[in-house]
Amino acid sequence: MDFLKRPGRHKALLLLILAAIIILAKVFLHDNILKTILETFPAIGGIYAVATALFPDHEWVQKTDRYIRGNKLLRIFFKDRPVFDLDSNNRNLAKQDFLFKISVESGRLEENIKDVNIYSWELKVNDDFENGSEYFDKFPDWENYIDNQLFQVILGDSGIGKSYELIKRLGKACQHIESDYTDAASLAKKKMPVYIPLKALTGAPDTLVIYHYLKSDGSTFKSMSDDRLWDMIDRKQVIYFFDGLDEVMEYEWYSYLKAIEKMAKETTVFFSCRKEIYDEIIDDLYTKPNKVQEIKPAKVVLKPLTEHQIFAEIEGSEYLGAVKKEKILAYIRSHEYLLKHLSFPLILNLFLKVFDDLSDKDKIVIQTPEQEDALELLWCKFEDYIVARKHATALDTEIIKNRTYTVWMAKIMGRSSFDIDTIQPNWLQKVSSVNEVVPSKSLQVLYYLMTRITAAVLIGISVGSIIARPLTFLGNSILGGLIVTMLAGMFKKMRGNDRGRRLNKLTEVAYVLLLTLALVIICGTYQGFVVPREDKDMYRWYFSFTEATPGMLLGVVLSVVFSYRIIMEANEGNYIVPVEKYKFNWPHAWKEGLIWGVLVAIAVGGFALSVKHFFPDSSFIARWLPQTLDDISVSFTHRKVATAYVNLVLFAYAFTITFIVSFLIIIILASRYKDIRVSSGDKNRLNYGIKTSLLTAAMHTLLIIGIVSLLYSFMILKFGIASIWHGIFIAFGMSILAFLWVGGLEVMNHIILRVNLYFRGIAPLNYDPWLKFNRDMALVKEVGPSLSFYHNTLADYFSKYKLAGNDRIRLKEQLSGDKWFYCIFLAVAAFLIYWPFQERFINDHFWKVGSEFHVDKAAHVQKLTDTTFLVLKTGRLTMNAEGTIHIGTFTGYSSPAGITAGFMGVPIKAAYNLQKIDTFRHASFLYKKSLGSGRWSKYYYVLPEMNDKEDTIWSHVAIGDTLHFWVNDREFQNNSDHYGLIIDILDNKKLKK
Repeated sequence: MDFLKRPGRHKALLLLILAAIIILAKVFLHDNILKTILETFPAIGGIYAVATALFPDHEWVQKTDRYIRGNKLLRIFFKDRPVFDLDSNNRNLAKQDFLFKISVESGRLEENIKDVNIYSWELKVNDDFENGSEYFDKFPDWENYIDNQLFQVILGDSGIGKSYELIKRLGKACQHIESDYTDAASLAKKKMPVYIPLKALTGAPDTLVIYHYLKSDGSTFKSMSDDRLWDMIDRKQVIYFFDGLDEVMEYEWYSYLKAIEKMAKETTVFFSCRKEIYDEIIDDLYTKPNKVQEIKPAKVVLKPLTEHQIFAEIEGSEYLGAVKKEKILAYIRSHEYLLKHLSFPLILNLFLKVFDDLSDKDKIVIQTPEQEDALELLWCKFEDYIVARKHATALDTEIIKNRTYTVWMAKIMGRSSFDIDTIQPNWLQKVSSVNEVVPSKSLQVLYYLMTRITAAVLIGISVGSIIARPLTFLGNSILGGLIVTMLAGMFKKMRGNDRGRRLNKLTEVAYVLLLTLALVIICGTYQGFVVPREDKDMYRWYFSFTEATPGMLLGVVLSVVFSYRIIMEANEGNYIVPVEKYKFNWPHAWKEGLIWGVLVAIAVGGFALSVKHFFPDSSFIARWLPQTLDDISVSFTHRKVATAYVNLVLFAYAFTITFIVSFLIIIILASRYKDIRVSSGDKNRLNYGIKTSLLTAAMHTLLIIGIVSLLYSFMILKFGIASIWHGIFIAFGMSILAFLWVGGLEVMNHIILRVNLYFRGIAPLNYDPWLKFNRDMALVKEVGPSLSFYHNTLADYFSKYKLAGNDRIRLKEQLSGDKWFYCIFLAVAAFLIYWPFQERFINDHFWKVGSEFHVDKAAHVQKLTDTTFLVLKTGRLTMNAEGTIHIGTFTGYSSPAGITAGFMGVPIKAAYNLQKIDTFRHASFLYKKSLGSGRWSKYYYVLPEMNDKEDTIWSHVAIGDTLHFWVNDREFQNNSDHYGLIIDILDNKKLKK
């Protein structure tokens, strides 16, 4: 059975058994009813097995999973986690393991907090006790009732010692349990304590959130057996010490308190909170309807130190010498008004640490009635004290640089915890004329513009790869990025303070339609101007409506990507939304893919019919389309398309191709839309979100390359269309979309932002050195996967740091250098938008005649016209060609050998080839030789290897013969670049040698 419990085996085994049942039913049963019954259960089981693989975190899957795990017969199919029926011996072993780990954790917490002797103290802090609603919460001596169910909140002002009191209680709880460590009967009745900082969780605490938090990397409980840890949490065998309710986001106070109350109904819970915050939450409970406090915790209100306690703490200090103690005591006795400030343990410890460094001017500041001013000065002196102790050998420049980054983080984040994911464009700030940190609106706009344009260019490369070649839509995609930025800015202004609140469906659809309409019109118009077509396809001499089609397609893709993106940003409230734990949202993806795929396909099908109606004489409609539709009809019905059904078949053809492409693209996009955020227990690194985004993007890029390549091979090449290279280009294009959407865009935007912040001196490129520097000094601490200042007053101190004219930090000069970089970027973007117009209307980049090429080498021939040459020597003709030409948006590039397929590998029919040579490859470089009396030979490829063996290219020519060269393309007006021709005539003697 152990083999069956290994991870990943249960789903495969389940499917194998179900398949065997179906086979047996088919072979041995003849009754249709029994067959149906036996096939139904495996079908249901198979659906469940697939569902658990695709949606492992779905509520229905979790409920079914728990039910099956409770069934001894069915549980053999499942991985050994979590199990709910450990025997008593295993449970005692689990408690012993848990106790050992939490004792180590408790010791580590106390050691860290005592390291610099400012966050801890040995004396007993006075407190006021207020009864709770439950029986055992009416006794202040909690140690005597720890084996019963308690619910207590530790309250007090900032700096009074709430966290340290909670950690001391954790240590006492461990000592109480350790006394019965070897007694199995007593240990079975004990509950194990655990300390959890509430701001390490992004959601209200519950069983699953706590389990994931304790199993995250870096946790003491990471190595503990999954089933044992889950069993303890699920069976409420844990005492919770939750620290810092006031440190979570304000809008989460109520939900966190209700979750804590719910847990207190089943086990002992201690939690800490600033008194004014807790009172505010409780007042809010009673002022709003349907909000009541179901369980009232006992209140332990920590009180300031008395004069006697202050003197006792100083006299009992181990690190102060006798002389220094007397000096401090004498000073305090002569300035008794200091006692009000020193009654807070944190301020007292800071004062004792830095007393020798206080100047007369500093002592005057400390004596002021304002506690904030005194605390600010003490933190400043302590910072110098701890730097000298921990980083005595560090260079001044290194100290100033790290302090500057710390100040910026405090001014931007305040008291909130910090991780890499919290770095958003709002970090682009500047120092105002009144020495305040304010958002740099202009720089943020430039950042948005740069990232949107970069993303649009990558999407343009993706669409270009799918249609023909990667750089086909370079200028057009830049223009699309500009339009997206402007409309996104308008949308943001309209949203105002509602950012972060989920949009309603009507608003989403309206915005999608607006963005789609704008991009389709602008991108289509741009493409119609920059690439000409033959006269029948031109609306005016300067605009081609049919050429606008690929531009409109680009506009559709840009609108789909960015509308999803902008809506997701609005719903999440952030510009960079890391893929923390990507789960492909198949139901939503399929639904959106079908809906929008059908809508886009109907629109394109209708557009195809309108083109046929308004441009009946164009090459596409008059020549290529009839033959293509006939081929499709013959392949399915063995008959050509009847005239009455041409429109229907045309619509069906455009609908099918468009639906397949848009369906695949939208599935990729919709899979992440409305993605559910994971709990912080799964986060294990400071840069978890960005790193996971990169890994997820890379993985899905490879996955999409494989899937699309296989689909293309089996669904298109099966019908003899194109070559594997078209599949590679299409897979490359689709993979770019997958990479961008499933995390790549987050990584790209994050890197651009981090580089910008570094050059502005706001944040380091690498946070590890900064983290080590500040952690060693006990200025910042790790709270789960995030960082936080060791104390809220410390965060306040750094956030109030004077910026201008402060020698303790070094602000980089906020010149216009970074803006110049953006201006250069925008200038290049503007040039790339303009360049296609330059090429068409000024440089005459496109062909004016039916065949244009360059002569790289022409020996023994004389040029008569642009396409004909007179032979000047009798001998054997040899020639070659090199280079490539661009033969239209949908076709891409061609070598002298020509091509056989264009858009997505669809064959290029003879309609686009020249008459009489329509059997040759499209855009191939051909020639023929005069035979006298106005007769000509048949056409041959200029490239020797393209001709049949019997059609030798070493043909004999004589003086006076004429050679005629041509490029096999009937619609030459959208061609650009040229082939290079090499001609030589060798005499017969040289050939014999």
